[in-house]
Amino acid sequence: MRKLWLSKEDFELFYHEIGPFDFEFFRTHVETFKRMWREQTKRFWKLFLESFEDFMWTHGSLKDLPKTLSGEDVRGIVNKVSKHINEQFINGKVASAKSFILNSALVAQNKHALPLTEKVNTATNPFFVKETREAFRSFFGQPTERDTFIRFVVGLPLYLKFAGGVIIALKRWLEAEEINEDNENDVEKYFMFIHKPAVPKMNFDIDKLQPQKSTKETIKEVSMGKSKMATSKELLNASDKCLSDDQDTVSKKKGKLHECFFCHSEEKTAKSFKRCQKCKGSAIPRYYCSKDCQAKDWKGGHKEDHFED
Repeated sequence: MRKLWLSKEDFELFYHEIGPFDFEFFRTHVETFKRMWREQTKRFWKLFLESFEDFMWTHGSLKDLPKTLSGEDVRGIVNKVSKHINEQFINGKVASAKSFILNSALVAQNKHALPLTEKVNTATNPFFVKETREAFRSFFGQPTERDTFIRFVVGLPLYLKFAGGVIIALKRWLEAEEINEDNENDVEKYFMFIHKPAVPKMNFDIDKLQPQKSTKETIKEVSMGKSKMATSKELLNASDKCLSDDQDTVSKKKGKLHECFFCHSEEKTAKSFKRCQKCKGSAIPRYYCSKDCQAKDWKGGHKEDHFED
């Protein structure tokens, strides 16, 4: 477990929607994500979701929404989204949390298809296209359900920003201070003050952020439908380019220098770290600086990774 602080005023954490670069980062750090998801515990992720919801009602897309849209209760739809995130990301298994992020990235690539969601089965409707229908129906319901279109309008920014926040959290986690989990007082103290620290300094100008669009503006904008719809195959093919240059390694003229997956130390000379034999054939194999680090990581959950996927 590491010290990740939460605040409903953290624009850097909760304002960001998952995008192509985030997806590539996730794909090259998926094993690190699994470790973070386990170590932070469900207790942390519940608080993460609560802070995210507070932010969205105070600063995000929910701030100016009316109580009802097309006769549907907005808060009721938001509750459905929260329930789905709880079930799929927080209370499910790590494989379910991983799928949630992948589905969020797929929906993000096809969000311009919003004006097509009210049409009956068409070749471009994401609820029917083979490559996208599973993700869209999982997030927004069956295309025949009465509130599906409104769930799309209200839920879309929630799913994309939650997933984006998880990616930002993953980047912070890589550099965060560790907590001695053997000391229950340290763990309880962390959770007691998890909301107390000041918001981390943002590395961008808040005044230059793209303003939140109202629901009416969103519907008007997407109704133009000028973009082509990306497929999961295209999305995965694009990410494969990133896999050839693992972001956990540094390319050098004399070879690639690997990073110890457990302690994050870097090789001084190429091929001095040992690869996990079980990771043979894996797109993102784990390397270790010592048998001690490998043993700790194996006991910490890597053993399960070879049986889950």
